[in-house]
Amino acid sequence: MFVSTKKILINGCGITFGSENIKSWPKILSLLGKSIVNISAPAISNQWIVDRTAEYLLKNTDANQVIIQLTSINKLDVEIDTIEKEKLLVAPDTLRNFVWQGVWPSSGSTEHLSKRLYHEYLYSPTLLTKELSVKIAMLDFWCQSHNIKLHVYQGYTIPWTSDDLELISGIVKMSNKYQYHDYTNKNTVPCIEYAFELAEIIAVELGLNSKKIAELYQLYTHKHKSSGINTVNMV
Repeated sequence: MFVSTKKILINGCGITFGSENIKSWPKILSLLGKSIVNISAPAISNQWIVDRTAEYLLKNTDANQVIIQLTSINKLDVEIDTIEKEKLLVAPDTLRNFVWQGVWPSSGSTEHLSKRLYHEYLYSPTLLTKELSVKIAMLDFWCQSHNIKLHVYQGYTIPWTSDDLELISGIVKMSNKYQYHDYTNKNTVPCIEYAFELAEIIAVELGLNSKKIAELYQLYTHKHKSSGINTVNMV
């Protein structure tokens, strides 16, 4: 019997990136035995997510399924190519004081003056959602032409315009579970409900054993019911 060696390519922000100690949805999905390539990263923007996904597909031929988890559009990735930039921009930020692959994933933080000025004068949500919707539509077209199935899910609310929604119709799937994310302490902690729901939905779409995901969720909630733990990972 022929067994496919193709993998599932996954990308997203911290919701997908997870941590060593906490199960994000890709870790839950991997329990079903599928080979997964997870190229997600913490606190990154949609630009990073979509661009790096396309770059991987252009350089590699080992994936026949692609899963993208979209993040909020107010995130800003800033290239950090000097020590001075790191000292002035990254180090003072109490929320995003790290560099990832040469980039400061500064998220929606407005602690630094440069970020406050960006959000006050330069932040353009309509342009950002237009760019995102066009890229997703083009990526889906490319994937179809290469017999690759693209799955796109929202991790946060995105203010799509009607024109955007027309472009991504049938491509981007919505979820209402992200409303339960923890937004305290100036950060976003994705809820366990989102992780399990997304893993189960994807399992169904991929023809995997989705019932096992539901069973794992029941075991998890029973185990942590008394502790009140309901988060997956800081984004």
